[in-house]
Formats: sequence, structure tokens, C-alpha cells
Amino acid sequence: MRKSHICTPFGKKVKIRLLEENMTSKELARMIGMADSTICDVIFGRNNRVQTQRTIAEALGIDERDL
Repeated sequence: MRKSHICTPFGKKVKIRLLEENMTSKELARMIGMADSTICDVIFGRNNRVQTQRTIAEALGIDERDL
């Protein structure tokens, strides 16, 4: 059985903004100089580093209060 992946609240905001911007996580990763796996780790709560979240939020125009 596959383990289901649940997005964090911040991860949901990231996924929504990616859809709104018609952008993939790979494109975002390339744009901000991170690995695609790092973006996925943030979305699914495996990476909770504030600086990483802040960089993603800034790139996507997500309010820092949503971190």
C-alpha cells in the first residue's frame, strides 16, 4: 500500500500559487536555485526550515504571515 502524502497548510498555499502561476515545482526550484525535492519536502512538511519557506513565499508572493 502506498503512503498518502498530506500537504501542510503552507504547502497547500504553495501548490495553489503554482497552479495560479501555471508553474511546476521544477520551474520554481530552478527559478530560486533549489532542488525540486526541496520544494516537495516543504509542501509535504518534511522540510520546515523557515528560511527555505521564506524564499519560496517571496518567489510566489505568499504573505510571510502564512509561514
